[in-house]
Amino acid sequence: MRVTNGQLEELLSRGQIMDKPLTAKTAYWIARVIDKCKQEARVYLKRKDDLIEKYAARHESDGEEVRGGKVIKKWKAGDLIREGDGIRLSDPRAYLEELAELQGIEIEVSIEKIFIDFEKEPNLTAGEILPFLPFIEEKV
Repeated sequence: MRVTNGQLEELLSRGQIMDKPLTAKTAYWIARVIDKCKQEARVYLKRKDDLIEKYAARHESDGEEVRGGKVIKKWKAGDLIREGDGIRLSDPRAYLEELAELQGIEIEVSIEKIFIDFEKEPNLTAGEILPFLPFIEEKV
């Protein structure tokens, strides 16, 4: 089936679904989908990392951040500038344009569709299952 890189990334960001109490059968099939998508997403995630490297802002000189008389962070010239949990971008617009293009690429994922009996899975929310929809067989 054909999915976009963006869909794969969204699905992989929902790995915590496996922490939910699921029937053994559902847990097995979801784990298979996640595993297959991890394999397929490797190249995309590497290219995404390359984009971050390309557009990341970098420190121009060595330095350190001091709070309360203690050094809490050190960096060298050329290191990425980190902000909170992320990285500051030198050209966010260009990064987002290239990322959107990369996320929009469709790839073929060779995996059979899975069936989930939602009546037996009351712990799954719509938000958790949404990224898996391309891989779920609908009951007619």
